[in-house]
Amino acid sequence: MRAADVHGNVIAREGCDKCRCGSKYWEHDRCVDCGASPLGQFTLYGGVHVGTRARPNANPVLSWMRDDDIAGDPWGTAMAWEFAVCDYLHHVALADVPEECGYSPAAVQRGEGYEDEGWPGGAIVEMAADTYTLTQAAKILSRYVDWCVAAGKDY
Repeated sequence: MRAADVHGNVIAREGCDKCRCGSKYWEHDRCVDCGASPLGQFTLYGGVHVGTRARPNANPVLSWMRDDDIAGDPWGTAMAWEFAVCDYLHHVALADVPEECGYSPAAVQRGEGYEDEGWPGGAIVEMAADTYTLTQAAKILSRYVDWCVAAGKDY
């Protein structure tokens, strides 16, 4: 069991890294005492894109989805992004789509039929993310869609 302080922050104990200042408290990959990050200023996620200072490991697909209508329609927004990512993986990247997504491609030949004119399909093309990043986003989106259904936010 991991120890936590009164605010719910996990306290690094045995087997965890301490900051060079000696602190064992980390929040969002930053030391709460000196602000240092073991990740450096920026970190590559999946080998292609650079995160931000606030979210150095942010997946760009999930970041763009958060900027969409996630507050007003979480299930619909997540479904649209999940389908667009799976479609891109199948038709453009010619990669395997994670099984947990339950993706069934359209009845067109593989490599054809990707809708990149609309949103979010066009955004996925624009971000030029690698296959690893898209596969991880698809898995996370699949879990989020399942959570929306369990929470009664679907329609």
